[in-house]
Amino acid sequence: MYDQLGRVRTQYYGISELKRHITHIWAVALVSLFLQVFGGLKLIREGAAQQYVLGQKTK
Repeated sequence: MYDQLGRVRTQYYGISELKRHITHIWAVALVSLFLQVFGGLKLIREGAAQQYVLGQKTK
């Protein structure tokens, strides 16, 4: 009986652990994606500013 309960408990615990890991992975993925997009936009903006400055210098 205890073995059965223990097995059920570990299965349930494993499922909850898995859920936590999945949500953690999702959170990390979302944050990294947001940072990539934000960093990309920043790089694009900086690149555009540099292009603008270079364009002003060549005039």
